[in-house]
Amino acid sequence: MKVIIIGAGVLGVSAGRGAPTVGLLGYARSPRLDLRCVIHSPGLNLRPAAGGHTVLQALDLNADVDPADPPTMNGDLASTLARRFSALLTDPGRPPRIDLRIGLRSLPADGHTVAGYASAESRVYCLVSHSGITLAPILGRLVAAELTTDQEQDLLRAFRPTRFTGVRRSEIEVDQHANGLGEQ
Repeated sequence: MKVIIIGAGVLGVSAGRGAPTVGLLGYARSPRLDLRCVIHSPGLNLRPAAGGHTVLQALDLNADVDPADPPTMNGDLASTLARRFSALLTDPGRPPRIDLRIGLRSLPADGHTVAGYASAESRVYCLVSHSGITLAPILGRLVAAELTTDQEQDLLRAFRPTRFTGVRRSEIEVDQHANGLGEQ
């Protein structure tokens, strides 16, 4: 098992222990599964990865993750992920081999996608979404249309980055701690 820290854009949010932008993922190298869909179980979410590997996520463990002090391969978080994963297997056999990764999520302050030019005078286009895996198909089409035709797409109007202009963070920040299924 190894620990890797990966990062994504974070919009002015702390990335310390318990921050909503910090997430722990396990990459199970063994056993190899023929997983073809996302699975949500009470204590563990799974999704397929390349080469028969499986990505593991337990939202309730994120509060204990500190990027400045990454979890160890033999620590409590790794043991918990391995135990939960083994409990879902039909033939648990040997303990699974799991690499841990700490991810930093892109998480706009108000919890909603950001899509559009940074300002009316700018040609810098911003696209940030915590729901990217779900919204990617529609966001891709709408953003491509804006960039190639220079015509604003009505569906993106409420998500412009300019909505934050002149607004204090304390006026827009929402609680974004996801601890269970359906809270992301």
